[in-house]
Amino acid sequence: MSYKNYLQEKSEQIQKIVSDLFAINDIHDEIVEFPEKEEFGDLTTNIAMILAKQLKQSPRLIAEKIATEIQKQISEINKVEIVGAGFVNCFINKKKWLEITKQILELPNDYGKNTLGQNKKVNNEFCSANPTGPLHLGHVRGAVYGDVMTRILKFCGYQVDTEYYINDLGGQIETLIHTTFLRYKELFGEKITLSEGLYPGEYLIDVAKNIKEKFDDSLLSKTSDEIKNLLHKPVIDEMIRIIKNDLAKLDIHFDIWTYESNIANSTIMNESHDILKAKNLIYRGILEKPKGESDDDWEPREQELFRSTNFGDDVDRAMKRSDGQWAYFAKDVAYHYDKIKRNYDWLILEVGVDHNGYKKRMIAAVNALSDSKQKFSFEYHNMVYLLENGKQQSMSKRSGRLIGVDDILKEINVGVLRFYMLSKRHDVELDFDIKKINETSKENPYFYIQYGHARACSILRKAEEIEHNLSLHEDEFDDIMSQMNENEIKLIKELIMWPKCVEIACEKLEPHRINFYLQSLASKFHHLWNLGNNDPKLLFINKENHLMTKYRINLVKATQQTIASGLKLMGIKPLEMM
Repeated sequence: MSYKNYLQEKSEQIQKIVSDLFAINDIHDEIVEFPEKEEFGDLTTNIAMILAKQLKQSPRLIAEKIATEIQKQISEINKVEIVGAGFVNCFINKKKWLEITKQILELPNDYGKNTLGQNKKVNNEFCSANPTGPLHLGHVRGAVYGDVMTRILKFCGYQVDTEYYINDLGGQIETLIHTTFLRYKELFGEKITLSEGLYPGEYLIDVAKNIKEKFDDSLLSKTSDEIKNLLHKPVIDEMIRIIKNDLAKLDIHFDIWTYESNIANSTIMNESHDILKAKNLIYRGILEKPKGESDDDWEPREQELFRSTNFGDDVDRAMKRSDGQWAYFAKDVAYHYDKIKRNYDWLILEVGVDHNGYKKRMIAAVNALSDSKQKFSFEYHNMVYLLENGKQQSMSKRSGRLIGVDDILKEINVGVLRFYMLSKRHDVELDFDIKKINETSKENPYFYIQYGHARACSILRKAEEIEHNLSLHEDEFDDIMSQMNENEIKLIKELIMWPKCVEIACEKLEPHRINFYLQSLASKFHHLWNLGNNDPKLLFINKENHLMTKYRINLVKATQQTIASGLKLMGIKPLEMM
């Protein structure tokens, strides 16, 4: 069961009025919103000004015609005013707010849920940190982003597979294996030196212990090539085990784990290449040296190139090097062709900011392989900086300064960690100040929201001690309407915005919107509670006014379940007591 976005519902009604009046049928956007100022009513639309040029009429004249029909056709609208050049402002019968509150309460777990996805299949690849160490704070941001987006997509009616791509080939893996082998030799008493460029983190000591348990001392007599071959799988397996453990602590689990080595050794490499070649998108040429951009696939010799500029990329990209070996990009092309073959309606790829330069080439590859039929979204998360004494501290596996999941969870709980990973848009830098994050004050948004939920739970517990039947009945609405105040209506309007918030977060792949919405909702709820402290007539529980107590407890319940729903979408447990 789902509840339609109220503003969208009113937009559709006004769109039909416009269609009937002016025979215009191409208005599909939401054209109704809540005005910022109370004097402008409860709903406002600027549709008359949008249509003026097309209709070659005065916007005010258009507004008058629309206003007349709104008054006739939309029953809950008591009054319509035309303001300025042609704004149409509508005043809603208070009964509607009570009806909506009742509807919200009828959907305790489903309010805000929708069928936007129409059961379409989504592949959501995110995090995909290189398997060279535990997840650090920067990786956590991508992991939380992707996990919460998965929850939102499912809430909006999509089928979602989550996928993690394991880069288990290349120079960094060889460096990892070599460093692990040095740690292995250290366990036999040999003094080692970890030169610059190796991985100095102590996590590899435990990996080396497991390697020793498996191989005993047999590796000491092997050649470097033999060591590389023997250790590749067990070292990667150990690193994936570490990463999976870190993810589990964050309550994040992946459906599919895909290895770069499996892609590189499969027929999919030739299949994807042959498709591009058949479309005349492969040619031999020499690329100019990139200016200020690192490109591992560049060389000053003739290579086999993909015409990615045909699809909006800045330069064409190497598919095969001059010696006939696959370029790194070719594996990315093949991997995404493999995803396309799995018949997903929507592919989402989330990467760290250091890979954002791949956006145009990946969009080009997907469009080329699918004849631009495959829906594909490329997102990235920006840097996370740990603040210590007001100064930013960066994190690096190779420097040994690694702020891992375990380190962070010793300082804050997982709910707080997830919340602050969504405290800003994913594509802007994020400062992570543990001291501020742990503050228990209204300046701390996590505390403020959780306190709102706990406060609502406390009020509901007290209300149940007084009255077990708190249901509202329509024959009580008139008496309630005469006593409602504007701050209560503001809270109801905020509750009404929840389905719209979910829709936008889903469509734009912006889970931080849930965070921002909950802050706004909690603020209005706390404000209403404070008013009751100053004026006993406005208390949520007023023993002298049983009817208004019932009404306000319904508001509290609607607020509590909406905050809980938002926190759960962020993978955070709502607290009932603080």
